[in-house]
Amino acid sequence: MWRNMIDGTFVAGRAAERIELSDALKSGRPELIAVYGRRRVGKTYLIRGFFAERICLEITGAHSAGLKEQLSAPWAPPDGGF
Repeated sequence: MWRNMIDGTFVAGRAAERIELSDALKSGRPELIAVYGRRRVGKTYLIRGFFAERICLEITGAHSAGLKEQLSAPWAPPDGGF
């Protein structure tokens, strides 16, 4: 069991994933972690709970959405340009 750093709840399982995340955290260099898989299995909960306040940038996407739809976020410029 491990403690989710956001809400303090205890979570069972995900030992292999936690080891990989821990290794990335301890590496001493910048890391990119791409997490993919079936929907609704706790990917976001795992990452947010493990890294909590250490996340500097988080990008999510939708498999069936087009580029314009994926880039239309509340923080994006109105014209979609960057």
